[in-house]
Amino acid sequence: MTRKLLSLYLVVILTGLLVAGASVAALGYIGQSNVQVILSGPGGAVKCNRSTTITAKVISTRNNKPIKNQVVRWRLASAQSSSDGLSASSTLTDRKGRTSISLSFGAVAGARIVEAAAVNTSSTILVRCAGGLPKTSVRAPERSDERRVGKE
Repeated sequence: MTRKLLSLYLVVILTGLLVAGASVAALGYIGQSNVQVILSGPGGAVKCNRSTTITAKVISTRNNKPIKNQVVRWRLASAQSSSDGLSASSTLTDRKGRTSISLSFGAVAGARIVEAAAVNTSSTILVRCAGGLPKTSVRAPERSDERRVGKE
């Protein structure tokens, strides 16, 4: 009976270890990011004839501390004009985990989406521009006297 009891205890202990090991493994997953990218930009619409600054802050997801010397890759995920652009395609964070780029707008009003990526995670921010565009005439141009001469 002692041998059966010992075998039963051994089975219970091994089962408990297997369950505990499986639950520890479930706490993480492949591809989990150790960083978070937080973006900030203008509080409202920007005039289209100006540029604006977009700032990324990169922090550790483990301790919420800033990560210095982290490469941040930037891209314009959505544009309204072929003249829209970013001042850099990649930048490096400072000791406070911050880095910035400048977004310039083409002569088309509307929303742009900027993406910043670090390690294996990314964030986006929507920036709108309105106003500040060159004024255009809605009237048809008048004919010159030279064109009228032969038709009268």
